[in-house]
This record gives sequence, C-alpha cells and structure tokens, in this order.
Amino acid sequence: MPASTSQFSRVAFLTLLERHLLGGSQCPIGPNKVGYSGLLQAIFDGLQLINRPE
Repeated sequence: MPASTSQFSRVAFLTLLERHLLGGSQCPIGPNKVGYSGLLQAIFDGLQLINRPE
C-alpha cells in the first residue's frame, strides 16, 4: 500500500508542476491593462463606451 501512495504523490506533484509550467507560458505580455495593475481600466472602458459611434 505505501508504494502506491508514493506513486500517487509523485504523479500529483508532476501534474501540478506541468500545469504551473504550461500556465506560465500562456501568460501574454502586452498592453492588455491600462495603468498600474489595471486600476484605470474601468475609467478608460467607460470613456471608450461614451465615445463609441452609434
């Protein structure tokens, strides 16, 4: 029984490691937020909505 527990622990750890590495590669670096940490994003979204042509 302990051997299967250690195998399960290894598989669980490797799955978490894989998800961590693959998730980090999908984080785009680009102008997707306005201001520091996106604090001004709501203001600029509102201005964009107001200035949108009908």
